Amino acid sequence: MIQQNNPVFIMFIICAVILSFGAMFTISSINIYERTRELATLKVLGYQKNKINRIIFVENIILTTFAVIVAWPISGYMYSLVVEALSSTNQQIPDRLRFNNRLGNRTYICIDDHIKFIA
Repeated sequence: MIQQNNPVFIMFIICAVILSFGAMFTISSINIYERTRELATLKVLGYQKNKINRIIFVENIILTTFAVIVAWPISGYMYSLVVEALSSTNQQIPDRLRFNNRLGNRTYICIDDHIKFIA
């Protein structure tokens, strides 16, 4: 029964990743829009465009790293609450999703790096 539900959980995870990319794009756009005066001031002071882009990129990396560090344990706790609430005697949600034996911690690190790169 659990093996039948794995594709559903993987689909939920994929949708969550897509949603998180959209949220990060929106937050970055709002951040840049709200700081147009500050960025224009930097441009008037003689900063080159690539230097301003680097400032924004580094700021987004710092914010994304902090968000991942804070959200990782919270999401694990929330997942355990959902598993506990939805489990019954006839059907149980797996405590851990098993994608493949080849995938492990490197996958999570790779996903984290991709999120930081896109942000």
